[in-house]
Amino acid sequence: MANAKYKLLSSDQVTTACGSKLRRIRALTHILAHQVQPGDLGGYIESEDNLCPYGDAWVGGNALVYNNARVQDGALITGHAEAYNNALIKDFSTMSGRATIRGRAQLHDDAVLTGSATAEDAAIICNSAMATDAAIVRGSARLSGNVRLFNHAIIYEQAQLRGNTWVFDFARIGGQAQLSENVVVCAHAKISGKATLFGNAIVFGEARVSGEIVLCGMVYIGGERVVDDSDWHATP
Repeated sequence: MANAKYKLLSSDQVTTACGSKLRRIRALTHILAHQVQPGDLGGYIESEDNLCPYGDAWVGGNALVYNNARVQDGALITGHAEAYNNALIKDFSTMSGRATIRGRAQLHDDAVLTGSATAEDAAIICNSAMATDAAIVRGSARLSGNVRLFNHAIIYEQAQLRGNTWVFDFARIGGQAQLSENVVVCAHAKISGKATLFGNAIVFGEARVSGEIVLCGMVYIGGERVVDDSDWHATP
């Protein structure tokens, strides 16, 4: 079936650093979800495999999508954002700014990747979670729900963040750590191992939390404090 949604323009091309040749797209129809009109110029793709030819998905601005990366459903990538390798952006997720998604990373279910944030490897950002401000999500890490990751925070390995969790200001979450239910981690703090934090716990400063420790309720760990299995279970 012919593509009635957009066409690729041979007159406007770019070549990526890895040598992929991309062409700008032009809309052939209305895409109401993103206020695109027929004739509007979009971003750049390598082939029609990068942008689903039906539905509301769109590549706008000067965004780049190439290799086997795909934008589908009602997703939007715009600004100077970049998607490549086998990345997938779907549902009504959004990429903008200078955000990058690569590897086998995925955005779905209204996720947002913006600023200079990066999702890579097999990371998943979903269910309205947001990463921005040079934050990085890598490994098999997963952000789900009303998670906010910003200002150079890094989530890696198999860490999982859920439900109203905020991580920012150079904080690091790794290992198999699990954070949920209004947890805040900031200001160079680090969570690792199989640590579990939930229910309004706050970790800040140069604090370190590791092992199989469980922090729940109104717990405050700050300064240069180190909390591990020897503490076993920290509660208010």
